[in-house]
Amino acid sequence: MSTRGTISQAPLHAPFWPGGRAISILRNFRTPKTFRVLMNLLNDTNLEIRALALRILAFSQDREIARQLTTMINREDFQEKNIHERKSYFHAVARIAGDDFIPFLSDILSTRSWFRKSEQEEQYQCATYALGVIGTPKVKTALQEYAQSKNSTVRRLSQTALRILEGAASPKELQ
Repeated sequence: MSTRGTISQAPLHAPFWPGGRAISILRNFRTPKTFRVLMNLLNDTNLEIRALALRILAFSQDREIARQLTTMINREDFQEKNIHERKSYFHAVARIAGDDFIPFLSDILSTRSWFRKSEQEEQYQCATYALGVIGTPKVKTALQEYAQSKNSTVRRLSQTALRILEGAASPKELQ
């Protein structure tokens, strides 16, 4: 029996799934079927499984996956996820889309809201984190612009992201 057939037939909630070992194996199989399995795992009730699926998807280099993840980010219920899970989504899209993700992130950093201020600040956090993941010269230019923002949160996060890219700060400072 081929390994590919075995993986595609593995039940998603077999006893070995919660530990993540079986999911980790999927990183070795870069096929559309594997990516569909990983995308389905984003609906799992276990946060660790969802996070691991996102980490593996981040290395897919599949623009369609980036598009689907961006659609999920835009859903209203996305804000119900905890900040670490939301950052995992942003990280995955940033790894896949690179500079093509900058306009989306810029839209977030340019948005101001008088309502849901804490949610908006967490979105700023996710956006600056994703810019740091991309880390290209184009990103540095955008971050330099946002480091001059009138919005104190955007300004502070952008300055921190720039320091991280320059090696003068720890990525933990964006948390």
